[in-house]
Amino acid sequence: MKYNQSVQASLAPFILNRLIPLSGISLVFVLLAHKAPEDLGMFSYTLALLSVISTVFPLVLATAGNKAASLIGQPSDLHDFFAGGFTLSLIVGILTATTCLLAVQLASEVSGTQQWDGRDFWSISLVYMMATPIIATNAFLQMFLEATGKATHFTLTKLKITLMCSMVLMLSYEYSDTDDFKYCAMLYFFLTELMTLLFLLKMSRQQRYVSIRYGKIFAGYFLRTGFPIAAGMSGQKIYFYLLMERLARIESSLVAELSVFMTITGILLIPSLALTQIHSFQVSQHLTQSSTFYRSGLKWVIGTLLLTALVFTLIGEHAFQLVGDKTVNYSGQMFMAVILFIATSSFLSLAVAHLRARGETLKPQLLVNIIMLGVLVPLLYALHLDRPGIETFLMFQSGAAAVAFLILNIRIVCLHKSDP
Repeated sequence: MKYNQSVQASLAPFILNRLIPLSGISLVFVLLAHKAPEDLGMFSYTLALLSVISTVFPLVLATAGNKAASLIGQPSDLHDFFAGGFTLSLIVGILTATTCLLAVQLASEVSGTQQWDGRDFWSISLVYMMATPIIATNAFLQMFLEATGKATHFTLTKLKITLMCSMVLMLSYEYSDTDDFKYCAMLYFFLTELMTLLFLLKMSRQQRYVSIRYGKIFAGYFLRTGFPIAAGMSGQKIYFYLLMERLARIESSLVAELSVFMTITGILLIPSLALTQIHSFQVSQHLTQSSTFYRSGLKWVIGTLLLTALVFTLIGEHAFQLVGDKTVNYSGQMFMAVILFIATSSFLSLAVAHLRARGETLKPQLLVNIIMLGVLVPLLYALHLDRPGIETFLMFQSGAAAVAFLILNIRIVCLHKSDP
């Protein structure tokens, strides 16, 4: 199947697989912003802190989809890979939960959380931590199933789960006390992860789940290919946490504004991120056509961005009102911040995904970390404005992402020239 045909066939289910759960998460923020806006800052801060760990640790398994795609046509090897990867995902889940507990303890003593009630911060953190042992296993199962042609089936499953949990959330919104709703909102993450795990296990019941032998065999592969990705993403998540911390120290309402911004841009970025995942799988299976596929990928990203920009032009103000109520003052500067953020993030994701498919994971992530943590963070902490808007911080972040993409693009061009 040609590149364009593969993208056309896979893009819709890949988008829905990411849009459906994110829509549920967005509903959490929307309902919280309307029912208990005073808790939105602490809620967003807690997620930012713990997602550094719960998102980064499972990324050790991030190349599971690429490996599974390369083993299609070798059923025995694919079966062994599943057993090893699933076993390792259980270990990663335990490490994730343990590290989250330590992070909350540290943050409660030395960070901007001291402006909130300590008992509330611990309680809401513990509710989220119930989901953390499951996240890594779900991530591995989703990537494996998508790479082996079951994306559409998974989409239908995820839709059912999101609808059921969203109904529970809306009932909580209607009948819970204002002070207690933040716990109901955080419980949404545990319920969705648990139900997703049960359905994914059912979809892969023909596989062998646990094998210490194959876990050991494939541990080296994941450490070589996945660990650099996890380390690189940890830099980006740490940057996001440090940004939250910086905003919390300036004014707590800025944390709530940033959470609204990230909720909206997270949804708008889904088509581009789904496209880059498909691109990575295609390059993994057809390395000899890497150069041609990269040019096609750039065209698809540009087309996706133009369509996204058109949609946001029409609904941008309404989207901010819906998600954040009166939390954010929508303006022309905010519009530009959204467009630039989406564009630079999309191009950077494509470059990183392309290099990942070619086996380069350490250098791209190292470069992004150096720019984000070594250059951008000191710059943002050096700003001493009376009350800078979040647009200022986001414009700087978009600029950093653009620089990273340009450098990685040069690397990709050089690799293509050296190919046989």
